[in-house]
Amino acid sequence: MRIRRRIPPARFLGACAATLPRVLRDRWRRGPRRPGWDLGFEWLVAALRRDVEGIWRHSPREIRRHFERLARPSAWLRGVRIEPARAKDVAVAWFEPPDPMPGRVLLHFHGGAFQYGSIETNAAHVAALATLSNVTALAVDYRLAPEHPWPAALEDARTVWRWLVDHHVESRHIVVCGESAGGNLALATLQALRDSGAPLPAGAALVSPWLDLAASAASYERNADSDWGSREMLLAQARAYAGSLPLDDPRVSPGRGDPRRLPPLLVQCGSAELLFDECVEFATRAREAGVDVVLEVLPEMPHAAPLFGDLVREGARGRFDIARFVRARLSDE
Repeated sequence: MRIRRRIPPARFLGACAATLPRVLRDRWRRGPRRPGWDLGFEWLVAALRRDVEGIWRHSPREIRRHFERLARPSAWLRGVRIEPARAKDVAVAWFEPPDPMPGRVLLHFHGGAFQYGSIETNAAHVAALATLSNVTALAVDYRLAPEHPWPAALEDARTVWRWLVDHHVESRHIVVCGESAGGNLALATLQALRDSGAPLPAGAALVSPWLDLAASAASYERNADSDWGSREMLLAQARAYAGSLPLDDPRVSPGRGDPRRLPPLLVQCGSAELLFDECVEFATRAREAGVDVVLEVLPEMPHAAPLFGDLVREGARGRFDIARFVRARLSDE
């Protein structure tokens, strides 16, 4: 699998050009929007916010094409071997770093509000996690809404899980990971496996997980000016995914579901993101229910900070901490 070089979309370049004067003016008047944000990162967040706000009302095809073109080649991709495969009817890809721990797998679900994103858009991030964790990663291209609303993505996740356990590796040698919608899907998969009595993985890393599609937390207002999405956008995307289900139904909002008897969890989020409160609330409930939970808050970071690990220190730290959790769960005792 080869990540193609692309010219960034004109829409995104336009967002960069349009936001720079305002960012410079605002920093001159009041300083950085968040302590610790340098000019470059504040500009990136502002440009992403403008870009996302301008694209989310477009057709799914246009949105997906736009974000595919934003995917960039990365040095992390040079050190891994990527092999596309099929898990029954679901497209997957193996990411193998040099000399990985044998028989250990990081099962990864990408983000994208259940409407966009792919193995290719997240390839650099998955390659980084595989390399830093020293395990082979398996990335999943699950079906996307609105063409395939719930439970299509969950069905695909369970299909890949069964294929992986039946043909490749023991459940206790797998850690599940996902960002944003991928974090939602990772948690929903754990809950479905637990409820069916199936073996559970060694753990799960939920990174800025989108756990409450009703968007009811106070952080949606408190952090509205420091993240790169909006409550209006997320509610529209949530409705496209949930189909006929209410947005607060635990089947699509797994943070509202039963947290008992889950494997060890890493819940990682940024203090400046819209989803902050729901991540903290779920981690607290899971811990009170007896689950081994590590809650990691990345100071002043917006949504899915590890995706910016090549650009900002806290994002890189987030990646390293995910890898540390994976290694700890999968290393021989």
